[in-house]
Amino acid sequence: MASSVHTLSRFTRLASATALIAIACVRCAVPPTRTASEVPEDFAVEIVVQTAGAVDQQQAHLRASKFLLQPGGEFATAIGRGVNDATVPAPTRLLDPRQVAELWTMIRSSNFIPDQTDIVVGAGARPRVVATEQKATTMAAIWVRADGRSRWWHLPLDGTAPDANAVRLVRTCDALAWASDVAPERVVPARFDFGDDPYASFRKPTEQP
Repeated sequence: MASSVHTLSRFTRLASATALIAIACVRCAVPPTRTASEVPEDFAVEIVVQTAGAVDQQQAHLRASKFLLQPGGEFATAIGRGVNDATVPAPTRLLDPRQVAELWTMIRSSNFIPDQTDIVVGAGARPRVVATEQKATTMAAIWVRADGRSRWWHLPLDGTAPDANAVRLVRTCDALAWASDVAPERVVPARFDFGDDPYASFRKPTEQP
């Protein structure tokens, strides 16, 4: 009888421990409750600007570039001819929480938010940038991860119908990377005639040979 009670007690303790572990796992799997304005812990952004132009453009958002924001605020960039989706951008700066929050707010207001139907983050879940047939010569491939999900957008930056939200986002990243538009060549200023040399009378006359 004592043996049966002891066995039952051990079984009860084992069942209780298993239940506690299961509850803990469920709590870990459920994302923490947060407001829409709060930045997700896994928030990350990758932007690749692909251009068909042979030369760098004067406008910053039309240049070939790649931006990568990691959770924690590390911001890496690569800008210039030859940059593509395979380029590994160099760490440029560490964004402070306010800057990351502003970028998240911009992305949220632009509706670049993965929803419940998008790719679940995991091994091999990030597709490579693919060529998109558009009349535009410059395209932005935008990847956003938030709350365990991610998604790509491919949007035109020029042409007949550039996407305003994509242009604004790329230009914001350019500004964070200290990249600016190139001013057109300055017009040569007009030269004014101020008359005769006012110092001519103070100079010695030139000796004649």
